[in-house]
Amino acid sequence: MKQTSKKLLLWLYPFDASLKRRVSVSVASWLLPELTTAGQNSLVRHLENEHLLFTDELDGIIKLSLSSHGRLQLQADFPTLKWVDQPWQGDWSVVVFIKAPAGDKNFRYLRSLLMKQQSFQLSRGVYLNAGEISKELINTLHNAYRENVIVYKTNNWQFGDDSIFIGQSEYLKDIISIYSGISNELKILLTKKSNRKTLSDQQKNQFASIFDRFVISFEQDCGIIPYYHPEVISGIKLLQQMQLEINL
Repeated sequence: MKQTSKKLLLWLYPFDASLKRRVSVSVASWLLPELTTAGQNSLVRHLENEHLLFTDELDGIIKLSLSSHGRLQLQADFPTLKWVDQPWQGDWSVVVFIKAPAGDKNFRYLRSLLMKQQSFQLSRGVYLNAGEISKELINTLHNAYRENVIVYKTNNWQFGDDSIFIGQSEYLKDIISIYSGISNELKILLTKKSNRKTLSDQQKNQFASIFDRFVISFEQDCGIIPYYHPEVISGIKLLQQMQLEINL
């Protein structure tokens, strides 16, 4: 899915699945300033035709809402969203490369698939997936890597401290640092907003830039930050804050 589609759909993501989050169609012009008005309208029609969102009219204003299909698509594109309803509890699926198959002698395709799903590389040929591995990965292993890979589950480290080799990894530190910076920029933006009900055009452009950087980092987040660093702001909390405090 294109980055423009991800940005728009992510802004529609309802954290309470029982409630529909309805947002004015004009949000597209503020979140996607890189597109022309015609391009924004075309994107909305495309996503509606793909059944990823739907439109309705309330009080004479066209509103956008995320569909159940769109919610599932976002959870596939942003792995951390699967932990919204039930935070991750520290269980891992461990993927171990045994012998390279003839069709992928360097395991390149499998590595790219694991990285796409935000697996944590523990060492060469050993990857950790928070929680269950995806159906896509299971099917790939079954079809192309039988007898070449083993997968097992664990939530118990008998030796070694995962708080160090995972919790203090550069992977987590980088994402935490980016989220912290975005959170600070958001506070400054909201302070400048003062008593205005909505953002000025300049502030909207600033927020669009902030949100772009957030989406890129959120896409790399597998959802384990709250487990290892409960004191810092997570991507999910940051997205909730933006949806609550930014009037678009």
